[in-house]
Amino acid sequence: MSDKPRSLFSGIITFLCILLVILILSLAAVPLITSNTRDARGAYEDMQRSMLPERRLPPPVNRPGPQPRPRKYKETFFHDWGVTPFVDTEDDALSTFGLDVDTASYVLASTYIKRGASATPAMVRVEEFVNAFDYGYSAPRAGSLGIELACAPSPFGRDLQNCYLLRVAIKAREPSETRRPMILTAVVDTSGSMSDGRLALVKEYLTSVVGLLRAEDRLGIVEFSSHARVVCAHLSGDRREALRRAINGLRTSDRTNAEAGMNLGYEQARAAYRKDANNRVLLFSDGVANVGSTDAVSILAGVELGRGDGVCLSTIGVGTANYSDVLMEQLADKGMGAYSYLACADQIASAFRGGLERRLDVAAQDARIQVAFNAEVVKSYRLIGYDNRQIADHELKVMNHKGAVISPGQEVTALYEVKLVDDAAGELCNATLRWKEPSGGEIHELAGRIATSQIIGEWNDAPDNLRLAACVAEFGELLKQSFWAKGSNFKEVRAELQKVPKQRAADLLDILALLETP
Repeated sequence: MSDKPRSLFSGIITFLCILLVILILSLAAVPLITSNTRDARGAYEDMQRSMLPERRLPPPVNRPGPQPRPRKYKETFFHDWGVTPFVDTEDDALSTFGLDVDTASYVLASTYIKRGASATPAMVRVEEFVNAFDYGYSAPRAGSLGIELACAPSPFGRDLQNCYLLRVAIKAREPSETRRPMILTAVVDTSGSMSDGRLALVKEYLTSVVGLLRAEDRLGIVEFSSHARVVCAHLSGDRREALRRAINGLRTSDRTNAEAGMNLGYEQARAAYRKDANNRVLLFSDGVANVGSTDAVSILAGVELGRGDGVCLSTIGVGTANYSDVLMEQLADKGMGAYSYLACADQIASAFRGGLERRLDVAAQDARIQVAFNAEVVKSYRLIGYDNRQIADHELKVMNHKGAVISPGQEVTALYEVKLVDDAAGELCNATLRWKEPSGGEIHELAGRIATSQIIGEWNDAPDNLRLAACVAEFGELLKQSFWAKGSNFKEVRAELQKVPKQRAADLLDILALLETP
């Protein structure tokens, strides 16, 4: 090999050796560089954090409060019936509606708030808020129902000129020791959605019912999931152990065929029907149907047929997420019964404190009312709530199952805001209450009247039960985001409510405190 190629080859070998040394040195330096880089970045982040103000957790609160972020329950179904506006008496002086004894809307909304969720406007039916409270009305001296009217300056209508709050108070007779026998048919949803403690609540409720049955009473049990079946044929009230075993044996499974459950329940109720008894179906469910006919129209059609056979329906809702308030409310409405909501076991004891009579017996059926306003005294009026209970004026005398079934000792309250004609005097209105007796079907009417001379001069002089009703109604209107509550707020309601004896207003005061918590 010549000297020139040899020299070229030696140069290439030297160059490659230098590259190899550089590569080895670079690889050795990578961990050190990486470590130094991480240390530098960590020091920078520590410096940035040190420049920020120290974050402190809020001090612990000794009472329950809402979650920092309101909980949201999925698959819940409500219907917003709107808000009734003011009506000029020169256009329509008659206000006619079926009474309502449901309380589910208030209990459901308050449950949401207590658990850190938001109560939506569609959830609120203001009359159910008002009727969820005890006002201590006097029982009628004679007859099944009594009526009393009162009027005072409206505490929350100050921006409305010459505006007053009118209350129509209705009270049923007290329970009798000689009540009619009860033929009860429990229809229990045992689908999979009832497994999160819902069925356990239902079983506790039914166990309480069994403990209050008399020997002449009867209770039958039907369950439904994908299919419906008879768990227990109607047994007499003294067969308590057999009834408790049937209740304890209820288990959840599969999907929800509400139509099958209702059909079988009414079939059993008709088979056990007694003309001299209080015949009633009790539906326990979250109201979500997903097997068979799932639309409300089909299920309601079957309920209306059962109503024609003289069987009432009470619906008891359980659950929050995956819940249909729409179906449960409409079933009770069409079934000539009442809709309540069961949030916790504590409610069961209070529900039956007065025995089965106050919860499941009947003092009056198909109760409705018509208030006739005097156009010379009342310029306009607004019925607060009962937005889906209003009926045609001529239906006052048509007993078509659009009224309420009222239990012994039960109270019903209707509130109006009324604007009076300046300097007018005389009768404000007269109210006609009409209902059917549960035994024999005899129709009764009762009238109540109030004049300007009977108006309470100052709101501070109003009785406690009127003040309580006003606060409850305003609370409902605020949650419903009613146009007529636009000048009010929860703090104002709470301040007014604190003037009412605490034992009557304790629950609402607690809820208002939660809503004021930031």
